[in-house]
Amino acid sequence: MNKISMPSQLGCLGLGVSDLSAWNDFSQNILGLEVRPEEKDSSLMLRMDEYHHRFILTEDACDTDRLAFTASLNRSTDAFLLIALLPVPKFY
Repeated sequence: MNKISMPSQLGCLGLGVSDLSAWNDFSQNILGLEVRPEEKDSSLMLRMDEYHHRFILTEDACDTDRLAFTASLNRSTDAFLLIALLPVPKFY
């Protein structure tokens, strides 16, 4: 039985956003991230290094932007991503 090793680094952050167009502009023009070709109309993948993307932004019906999920890279060769869906905390 193979053991899955602990995550070695952050793989990806998923954000639920209320205004995808504003995030697209901010990501490119302020943060300098590369926008990857869209796979769906309501999402945006952003690249900052050698990986295909590090951020996935999805437009949703929330009034506030929120963390939707995190994905971690794993040192193990048999497990590429360990995805954790997180409950959304309310800060207001």
